[in-house]
Amino acid sequence: MRRLKVILAIAISISALSGKEEETYALETSFKYGANDIYLFYSRGGKTWSKPLFTGLAMFQESGLESCIVSVSGGKIEITYDKAVDFGRSLQREKVSFTLSALERDTDHDGLTDIEEVRLRTDPARADTDGDGVKDSEDMNPLVAKKELTDVQKIRQAAFRRIMKEHAEDMRMFGASLVIVQTSASEKQEFQGHDFFVLNLTEEEVNDFKSQFGDGVCVISFANESRYGDYAEVEVQCVWLPLAGIAWKVTLKKNSSEPEGWEVTDITVAWWA
Repeated sequence: MRRLKVILAIAISISALSGKEEETYALETSFKYGANDIYLFYSRGGKTWSKPLFTGLAMFQESGLESCIVSVSGGKIEITYDKAVDFGRSLQREKVSFTLSALERDTDHDGLTDIEEVRLRTDPARADTDGDGVKDSEDMNPLVAKKELTDVQKIRQAAFRRIMKEHAEDMRMFGASLVIVQTSASEKQEFQGHDFFVLNLTEEEVNDFKSQFGDGVCVISFANESRYGDYAEVEVQCVWLPLAGIAWKVTLKKNSSEPEGWEVTDITVAWWA
């Protein structure tokens, strides 16, 4: 018989005897990928701990780990938790079981587990999803390869780079390391000047992401774009929740010495909520 001990604190700790060696499991939550996700880590013999393993389970944002029920049986770990549903606006009690090998599986050996790749919308069977020569775990734009940009895309990139330089911490709601840039399918591009994972998604893909994992990821979009001669304006909008976001009006002028050929001359807050 396996003896289980559950401690409700910052994390949940479960100890189980497996033969003569004690296994200890613990949970923590993180917004690294934009949702209130559950991570599991374990120790055998109490000497060293594994790295936190992403479970892909997104909790209701207002729920704490004390709402979880955890059990270990027959080599499987079972977690009952509050799942984020209806774009994170409500919760649903969910029970999920998995094995450690499933959490650790990295089919394409790119440094991301298969479960992480589901969240990032990359291909678990392909180490370099976008075919740009950079494996997914090291590619900050894992879904779009570098390509020649249109003038509109260059203006967006110049504005994005400057916003990230000055306001990157504003994007890190709850410490997230992931942002989404919403464009049409034909306007997808790499975005430079950041240390986030950037997922360039269409509106339909963004809605699908939010329906599965709730709000919390900064979704960046571009609006009120105009150009007049050597000058341009674009509004860069960043929205986390239905009623929480900020937008900057960015003014640019042509400058061939800049990476994108456009220089940001002014940034003002257009609105915030």
